[in-house]
Amino acid sequence: RNATKNLVKLGDSGTTGWNVSMTMEYGTDGRMTRANVMEGAAQPLYYFEFEYNGNGTVRKRLDQPGTFNLADDYHIYTYDNAGRVVSDSVFGRNMGVYKLSGLSKFFYTGENVTEAAYYKYWTGSEKLVMRRKYEYDQGINPFRNLDNYYSIHSSSSGMDEIIFVSHNNVVKEYVADGIEAYRLIRTYKYKYNADNYPWKVLTEMQMPYSGSWEKEFFYKQ
Repeated sequence: RNATKNLVKLGDSGTTGWNVSMTMEYGTDGRMTRANVMEGAAQPLYYFEFEYNGNGTVRKRLDQPGTFNLADDYHIYTYDNAGRVVSDSVFGRNMGVYKLSGLSKFFYTGENVTEAAYYKYWTGSEKLVMRRKYEYDQGINPFRNLDNYYSIHSSSSGMDEIIFVSHNNVVKEYVADGIEAYRLIRTYKYKYNADNYPWKVLTEMQMPYSGSWEKEFFYKQ
């Protein structure tokens, strides 16, 4: 963060040698205007530009190509009266004209997203493609403290990233194709510090998939 506590850089690295970071730019009003996805210190792979509603929530995210030929789609976000994001509409350009290509709807229980539905518009008509359901514990979700974290990380349906806006931490995640029954796909097991923030989480895939991975969290006082 910078001197005014704005988030200016996020970093990620892995054993594969792919090192990616994101840098953020701000306007004179203190709002994030651009997020650059970088590989090294060269030109951005691609970047996002943001427009805001009068209350300071992100209204629109425009995807822009850099050295990577990212499609210049854009997202429109809507909110309920409590300021919770309830829809994420993706518009793609076809023959020079932008058209609605996908729509995600999010449903809440208190401050947690407990269900999501994703619709596609291949032929211009709405088709329910996928649904998600989430269960939570009482621990505090640390990602809520990161500025615009959902809007700078979401892609496609946003179903994997929408949990970042919830107040608590997901312990079970379910998926359903269309109107079919839900099936469990992931479980999360946390260890918490004295402030009820996670310091470690184990994610485990469920059948028919397999595999697990662990993350650790570090906090600056």
